[in-house]
Amino acid sequence: MQLQLDGAKSVQDVIDRIKAYILAHPDVHADPSRWIQGMGWDQTKWPGAEFPTAVDLSRDPLLRGRPIVLFRIDVHASWVSERVLELMGPLPGDVEGGSIIRNAGGEPTGILVDNAMNLVPIPPWSSKQYTEYFDIAVAEALKFGLTSVHDAATDPAMVEFYKRQAESGELPIRLYLMATPFFENYTDWEPSRIKRLTNYGTHERLNLRSVKLFTDGALGSWGAALISPYSDKSDTRGIMRSSPETMNKLMRSAWRAKLQVNVHCIGDRANEAVLDIFENILAEEARSGNSDIAAFRPRIEHAQILQQSDLRRIGQLGVYSLRTGMARWIFFWSRGSRFALFASTSDMWYAETRLGPERIKGAYAYRTLLESSPKQILPLGSDFPVEGVNPLLGFYAAVTRLTADGRSPHGDSGWYPSERLTRTQALKGMTLDAAYASFAEHELGSLVAGKRADFVLFDRDIMEASPMDILKTTVIATVIDGCLRLLLYLPSASELRAMSNMKAYLAEKYMSGPKADAILAKVGPKKKKRKAAAAPSGFVVDVDGGWGDEAKEDMEDVEEAVVATDRSFKKRKVAPTEEGSGWATIQPGIKEESPAPDEQPQVVVEETAFVGGLVSAQQLRKALPQTNAEPTATAEEMALAQETVYRDATGRKINTKAARAEAARLKREREEKEAQKMEWGKGLVQRDEAEKRKQELEAQRGKKFARYADDADLNEEMKAKELWNDPAAQFLSKKRAKGPRRPEYTGPPPPPNRFGIKPGYRWDGVDRGNGFEKKWFQSINQRKRTGLESYQWSAEDM
Repeated sequence: MQLQLDGAKSVQDVIDRIKAYILAHPDVHADPSRWIQGMGWDQTKWPGAEFPTAVDLSRDPLLRGRPIVLFRIDVHASWVSERVLELMGPLPGDVEGGSIIRNAGGEPTGILVDNAMNLVPIPPWSSKQYTEYFDIAVAEALKFGLTSVHDAATDPAMVEFYKRQAESGELPIRLYLMATPFFENYTDWEPSRIKRLTNYGTHERLNLRSVKLFTDGALGSWGAALISPYSDKSDTRGIMRSSPETMNKLMRSAWRAKLQVNVHCIGDRANEAVLDIFENILAEEARSGNSDIAAFRPRIEHAQILQQSDLRRIGQLGVYSLRTGMARWIFFWSRGSRFALFASTSDMWYAETRLGPERIKGAYAYRTLLESSPKQILPLGSDFPVEGVNPLLGFYAAVTRLTADGRSPHGDSGWYPSERLTRTQALKGMTLDAAYASFAEHELGSLVAGKRADFVLFDRDIMEASPMDILKTTVIATVIDGCLRLLLYLPSASELRAMSNMKAYLAEKYMSGPKADAILAKVGPKKKKRKAAAAPSGFVVDVDGGWGDEAKEDMEDVEEAVVATDRSFKKRKVAPTEEGSGWATIQPGIKEESPAPDEQPQVVVEETAFVGGLVSAQQLRKALPQTNAEPTATAEEMALAQETVYRDATGRKINTKAARAEAARLKREREEKEAQKMEWGKGLVQRDEAEKRKQELEAQRGKKFARYADDADLNEEMKAKELWNDPAAQFLSKKRAKGPRRPEYTGPPPPPNRFGIKPGYRWDGVDRGNGFEKKWFQSINQRKRTGLESYQWSAEDM
């Protein structure tokens, strides 16, 4: 993509960005035929929340006549210019699995949804563009600590490009590809023609063993397929990009080819249809004796809106739901021995408007999906480029369900806080579960012996940092296969000393066996810590912060005599020893029987009155009390000393601890009252019905997985279930008669009568009397008219 439209606040903002792009690129400015592509606009954040039009892109003379195509933030709708509409030629009336938005006169407005986007004749990328965009994407990925990528929309041209990169050793990041018929006819696509790739390339970083299919569109463009109409657009239930029959054919074909099946499903109608197909396939596999579902690992990408029954069924079937969609980015990080991957949400502000208060309960249900999984597996992904590439945004969203500025429709506790994940759950979903979903749990997902050395260094521990500090975390380095792929700054001397023996540290902490022993043997025995010597004449203090030579370090374990060199000693004449040295041993070194309190001698540092060298015991005794005299405050005392003191109007100190406890108690009581009020508001009958449904689901759970045609319970259930697409459904329910059961007279007004009898049932409307009725009505009307005139005259006299 050439233009990033994320954060655009209006149509005019988008136009201004396009103009700035054209003016910044002279080659584009000089060639009006050059295609301009962009992505990221979101009409739900604009005034009016209406779709833009092609006419809007012709407002400015600089844009008029240029081929412009701008993809919505969810990549399920495109906004094209009038020039593109001309290049597309005559458009079909309807597009299967898509929609052409038209105005009141039936003319295209320039918005194409889902499969209709395939009508845009965008020129294919050149080899240079592939390389340029790939390098930009990889640089961004490494900058944010990503080591592995799931590309969930890979066409044949992209597969060939990735293969060339892998063969030449220029694939700096891991790729797990999902082949997709995104630009082909689904009915002609055959998954068996896909050539699998396993650890392909010079560095074994390319894998292709999966397919990606699309069932429906996206919620933001009203394309997600729903069972009931949208709450804010009652004339549509969304778009099924593929019919259930086509999806059944493709999924079974991919299954027979032993390819992992990943299906894009957002709406509850799409999720239900795909789960039905998965259930039938798995039942057939079970009847044939193949119960190893782990060998296939079917996945639903997004699983965004599900019915309550499907929230449980997806786990019972062993289908893995990858939250937030395409698992486009998987990353691993390390600080000590922790790792992570991420997910995020961005449409919380309009989701309930689209779905309504009841349907929203089955949307974005992270914790419910996790608890429904028998193996407690919930892979998480970012859906980049729909969401940001920075994985910390997703990790933060998964554990807080808040926006980056700490907001949500439900306050600072998060959007539906009961569905929040703990940091440990999010961590597992973003590492081991994500690796499991791509058949890589034995190579990726954690740093243990035998796995790939892929990790990222952060400047803080996101498992302990405050929520807002998670977003402030930055990447120090990115490592893939043990090789440094990114280093954002050079460590200091002290950090280098700590990292100098990192290989031995990792071997000692995380490895075992002959390989670990060999690494530790090269390092040698651990350096012994020097004990205090009992020399009465002085104590040697070293305040040099640097390293010594290796020879000196080796000699530190050898017992040495303590030598003093004062003036009186130099005047003595000492007989030479056998070695001819003029030095004499005053006293051999003696190790203390009992170690110091911290098993170390007291080290006098630069804060004392002297700076190093040989010092006398008198000087040492004089300096030590100065050091020890300073009281050492505990962390709790330091925190209390720094805490702000609050006082009331009388000057009395307020007990903040008690005040916080009281505020917490009041908040808890308020939340309990709100919860009780919400429960009462639902009604006792509704609660009993929910309990009854729960009991029915529990009864269904205890039944066998394989259900056959002669199953009496299943037959009764299917008889009672009214299908939306059943052509005979209209004959099953009795229609209430509309209007009166007897015919009514619809001709000209009949003659009046005193009894108000209408013509039709007992009277044909012909007056066969002697004229009495007519005279009677004339008399009444005359009386009324005379009374009205009398009243008007009397009122005028007043």
